[in-house]
Amino acid sequence: MDEVVKDITKRMAGIDLERASTDALPSDGKVSALIAEVSGTDGFTLVYNAEDALLREIAQKMKRKPVEDMDEVGEYTREYFNVICGHVISQLNRKTQSTLRFALPQYLPFPFGGKNSRNALVLYYQSCKGSARVQGVYAEN
Repeated sequence: MDEVVKDITKRMAGIDLERASTDALPSDGKVSALIAEVSGTDGFTLVYNAEDALLREIAQKMKRKPVEDMDEVGEYTREYFNVICGHVISQLNRKTQSTLRFALPQYLPFPFGGKNSRNALVLYYQSCKGSARVQGVYAEN
């Protein structure tokens, strides 16, 4: 998943994300989320929390001009996350011989989840435009 996130971000937005060792997301409310529900054998949620400045930059690079507001940021970054999800789920299906599917991503103008002990995977990223946290979160039973 790490290479997918970095490669898609570079291709779609020209932004170099670097892996970080810790979560650098601010706690001041300037963080939004992209989420996609994954169904199949073991359902989970893919979550992409990122600083609004990073999401705005991704949207503007995709649009190739300034975005009007956070609704437009959500529109462009949902497509960005849709591509990431497609690549991640495709890789998981090939490696595990499963038939996972994902719902269209949602944009939330606030962070989703947090540091959950049931995460399958948590990756932290940093760029000159801001930080991000990508997680695979299993549903609580």
